[in-house]
Amino acid sequence: MASKKLEFIKLLLIEADEFLMKGDAVQSSEKLYKAAEECIKALSEIFNLEEVKAAEEKGRWTVTLLEKAVRKLTNKLGIEVQLGWDAANHLHIWGFHEAKLDKEDVEGRKSIIKRLIELLEKHLLMNETTANPKKIVEDFRRLGAPLKGWLIPLFSQL
Repeated sequence: MASKKLEFIKLLLIEADEFLMKGDAVQSSEKLYKAAEECIKALSEIFNLEEVKAAEEKGRWTVTLLEKAVRKLTNKLGIEVQLGWDAANHLHIWGFHEAKLDKEDVEGRKSIIKRLIELLEKHLLMNETTANPKKIVEDFRRLGAPLKGWLIPLFSQL
């Protein structure tokens, strides 16, 4: 599920860039906010946070659940989560709702949100690899790397 969210997030990033090229800071702000929101949801899934279940029970994510998830993810992953979320919220309020930001303002926060997306990519990859030892073996074989040393007993039957 989180990998599907990543595809959606990348589409949102492309749309945000397209709106910026047209000079539409309002719509670009909203696309970047949505990308960050989806990052928080995906990271929450990867780390199996209780907020995911609460959102499912409510039928939606609330700002309160997102804030709690951000706090927990920041404790686990570092300040990049909080910085990305704060930049996205700034764009959501001042760029989208209030329409007070220009193209340069939005562009300045885009890189912070991109770091949040990169953090998701990193943890998604780590999660897929550790959850699937067959993928490790496939990757070794695809790269032409022999299974040596301590890997042999672990993966020889795969």
